[in-house]
Amino acid sequence: MDCAGLCTFVNFPVGDIPEGGEGLLQMMSALSGVDLTFDNVVQLGTMVLKTEHEFNLAAGFTSADDRLPEFMKEEQIPPHNVSFTVPDEELDRLWGEFK
Repeated sequence: MDCAGLCTFVNFPVGDIPEGGEGLLQMMSALSGVDLTFDNVVQLGTMVLKTEHEFNLAAGFTSADDRLPEFMKEEQIPPHNVSFTVPDEELDRLWGEFK
């Protein structure tokens, strides 16, 4: 969604409605002039995240900057009453896989 310039709220209908993902691919294909597939879009998203992370590292950011505020780990958000539960070590491992 990020590299398509779409709000994260688009994730919900795209994920919940089978036609949503196909509609997103059609929209991105029409805009780019390239017949995109789901795999193409995943590769594009991965490339964008990797490029953004490399930029941040070059700008002097560290893994400490990849942390969310504590309240996001503690406060449960309705309606599902969940909070951010990804351990810092898992975030570090994720970025290590991009190298």
